[in-house]
Amino acid sequence: MDRSPETLAALCPMAPEPADTPPWPDDAPEVGAGCWDGMPEKVYRRHTAVSHSDIRHWLKPRKLGRAGIIGSAVHALVLEGRAALDAQFLSVDEDFDMRTTAGKERGAELLGDSGKVLLRRKERAEVELLFNELGSSKGARVILGKPGGNEVSVVSAFDGFDQTYKARIDMVRGTSLWDLKTTSCVNEDDWVDSEVKFGYIHQAEWYSSLYAALTGEHLPFRFLCVSKQAPHNVWARAVPNELMALGRKWREDMLTLYERYVPKEMRSGAKRKRSGV
Repeated sequence: MDRSPETLAALCPMAPEPADTPPWPDDAPEVGAGCWDGMPEKVYRRHTAVSHSDIRHWLKPRKLGRAGIIGSAVHALVLEGRAALDAQFLSVDEDFDMRTTAGKERGAELLGDSGKVLLRRKERAEVELLFNELGSSKGARVILGKPGGNEVSVVSAFDGFDQTYKARIDMVRGTSLWDLKTTSCVNEDDWVDSEVKFGYIHQAEWYSSLYAALTGEHLPFRFLCVSKQAPHNVWARAVPNELMALGRKWREDMLTLYERYVPKEMRSGAKRKRSGV
């Protein structure tokens, strides 16, 4: 691949100026290899390239819980803005138990056919709290305020593999790639074990290696974390090289199995079924 500055700039364009409409509609044709800053989340999820979460789901199917919804809402507010949060989530001034039949029925009634995700009063309050804690952190403000792209969608092939893969990187900032995490860990010392326990190093290596396969730039990967536990500490954490090497071994092993034993037509078919396409 041509690695000239002009080619890399074309592959990974900087964020476009805000516009009244997205650069493509939700039903836009599927794009090829590239680094797409501004791709709507619906378009990204519909893309048939295989993501890290697809592989995790293939290994062990799991559902996104309410804690995951809080994290997604914080991401939308911090990285895309309040308009994006309101476009994706419906905030209501009510609190009810979503585990009960009555609560599920009330949630469905409030959502209607909006296509949004419900945020109850306490959940929206938690999203705003974590947003404010990030804004109160000088270090977080420096990271978030640096020029670069947010929610950068990467579509490419890993070196040595045939399938097309994808990643949605929270932040590309100069010489680093970043992932924003809301966590139940109290501080960085508490967080370190989570990188292995919850597979975050696998995600970090996936994003870093796919970005490098496309652009030729091997950038360090870092986490920007905000704790959901008082006093809601905020910290930045660089993933050590030895953990990235462990993540690389996991990815290569998993993709070898995936490409060898899952027929290509089954991969795309299963993805369309899960996404509702």
